[in-house]
Amino acid sequence: MTVAVHLLVVFADRPLLSRPRQLLRSWRWWAAHLVLWVGYLGLYLNLTTTETFSSQRDQTLVEAFHATVLQMALPGVFGIPWHVDGASNSLYPETGALMVALAVVVVLALVTASAIRNGWRAFEGWLLVAGVLAVDFAVLATGRPDFLGLVARDPRYVTDWLPVMVIGACAAFAVPRLAAVRPVAVACGGPQLRRPGCSSRR
Repeated sequence: MTVAVHLLVVFADRPLLSRPRQLLRSWRWWAAHLVLWVGYLGLYLNLTTTETFSSQRDQTLVEAFHATVLQMALPGVFGIPWHVDGASNSLYPETGALMVALAVVVVLALVTASAIRNGWRAFEGWLLVAGVLAVDFAVLATGRPDFLGLVARDPRYVTDWLPVMVIGACAAFAVPRLAAVRPVAVACGGPQLRRPGCSSRR
């Protein structure tokens, strides 16, 4: 996730092919992250156990994607559905088709507005938003397949996506940084040069 943020947002003012090289220049910093990640993974695998449970609610991947992305993640960004019908414990409320359509229309409007403002560069930010959400859903589908029908509407499994969504959306609308231009000294002289500080005396 951090790598994607750097490639698509932090280095957005650089050519696309030069971004990986820029990333590798800080390899010591990334190596420290990798050591911590591997250590956490080893600790997690040693402290947790894997058991097989009987599925409590059958649901296909398409249905789970519809529930996680269209009925929970996108509407939830705007607070939709603005009621608690269908909510139970940590499960998100049932979002009707009309509210889902409203959320999709608002998202498409934001993407269009950012594209009008920044052109194709805006899609790098939205690619970050969509990519991290897709990774979250893939982890959910592979890590909790027996309870996919339940956890597909549990916002705890996509909470880490929210700050990345904010970063990507802001990056889509942000004005690209311009390279600093070093001022060039122009000598006074000639009838065509009338600059402040230049005297007309000879």
